[in-house]
Amino acid sequence: MTHRILYRQDSLYCAFPSLATSANKLFLAFRATPAPNQRTHIDTRSRCVVCSFKTFDGPLDTCTVLKEDHYTGIQDPSITCYDGRLFLNYFVYASTVKRHTKSKVKNVGVQVKASSDSGLSWHDYGSIPGEVAVSEPIIFVNGIPLMAVYRNVDGNEVSDLFYKQGTFGSWKYLSRIASKAGLNFQEPALLDLGDQLLCIHRVYDSKVGYSVLWANRSLEGGLGWTDLVPLWLGVSPNLCRLPDDRIILSYTHRVSKPYRVCARVSEDDGLTWGDEIVLRETDGSWDIGYPSTVVWDGKLITAYYWQDKADKVRRIEGTRWEV
Repeated sequence: MTHRILYRQDSLYCAFPSLATSANKLFLAFRATPAPNQRTHIDTRSRCVVCSFKTFDGPLDTCTVLKEDHYTGIQDPSITCYDGRLFLNYFVYASTVKRHTKSKVKNVGVQVKASSDSGLSWHDYGSIPGEVAVSEPIIFVNGIPLMAVYRNVDGNEVSDLFYKQGTFGSWKYLSRIASKAGLNFQEPALLDLGDQLLCIHRVYDSKVGYSVLWANRSLEGGLGWTDLVPLWLGVSPNLCRLPDDRIILSYTHRVSKPYRVCARVSEDDGLTWGDEIVLRETDGSWDIGYPSTVVWDGKLITAYYWQDKADKVRRIEGTRWEV
């Protein structure tokens, strides 16, 4: 394994990265907030940074910053590439008191952007208003974009699937992916397996105070979903399919030390998984992780946010590895 810093500024809290590949470039999107010495997961000052690299070991090639309106922060941006264009989705928190704050805020929905010039400029690609959150990129199935979101319904968070018909069409509700009384389904990650869709969820149980990854799938193009299957402790699931059809599930372990960025491999479309592969681990803060994995130049590249006891500035790091 080879590790490197992909992006760091001492004046910024950089977190929640997402990777995509296009036109021989590696694209990195992440959230940046001017709060380097404090943990801030909801902040109206947050912006989205989109960078590109020509090689894993090389310097930044391009870098663009996206902002919403004043006193409105971008949260959990995710990036993907389809048909030569880049697509970016994120959710937005707005201040309710017309000043920057981390407490008096309201989730005002999901925004989707598209770029035809390798991320140098972006235009609107629809939105989902309301208290809706997203943490993983949209996928395209037979040319139709699908996006898994999570939101609160009757006191519990559920995972829902939305689709978009045409360039100028709106995002529309398709199905309820997962819900269960007493559990909160968060951060759904989708993967197209050709004849079915696989979804991995972070599921938080307030009675026990930690999160477990659960899985289910759709054999009906997202219209209906199978029963849920619990997997193991973890947050921030991310799915990547290899050229040989194996699946990489990367995630973060935050329950006990050493806190770590992990991955597992499936050879049967996610029905069973291999042993845990530890990409990075630390005895420092649990505030790390949220990995995103892609295949690039024949190797796996995983990005995540990181800090350790020796260097507490939260930055985006990357690991190049193989299975």
